[in-house]
Amino acid sequence: MTKDLEIVIIDMTKMKKYKTENKELENWLKFIQDPNKLGGDILDKNEAIKEAKKVYDELMADEHERTLIKLREKYIRDYNTIKEDGYNNGYNYGRDAGLTQGLTQGKELGAKTEKLEIAKKMLKENVDVDFIVKMTGLSKEKLEKLKDK
Repeated sequence: MTKDLEIVIIDMTKMKKYKTENKELENWLKFIQDPNKLGGDILDKNEAIKEAKKVYDELMADEHERTLIKLREKYIRDYNTIKEDGYNNGYNYGRDAGLTQGLTQGKELGAKTEKLEIAKKMLKENVDVDFIVKMTGLSKEKLEKLKDK
């Protein structure tokens, strides 16, 4: 990005498969995976990792911070579940697209159900079928099926 900043995206699932000659990178990856499993030698040799471990330990010691971390993780899991449940039909519409599409589908289903209920009541009152078709948008075939029920 700039001469002072470099962003690296790492697929952590491939870490074990591909060994690196860069021990500092490997140590940071170990820290990211589980800060509590770091050996003392890593912390002794790398001041930055030692400082990061200190901050991590302070966060974990604070019950309020732990609660915030758990809530953030829960939010991410819930959001991913909503997204994966098919509300966005495999398309990425943005942050809240799954929720928006789910609400839209719910409204459409509710409107359809309401039309059917109104048509049933009108049929019971012997309202002309053509008038019911005009008012509800339902087909004559659908109304015949409703009559039979």
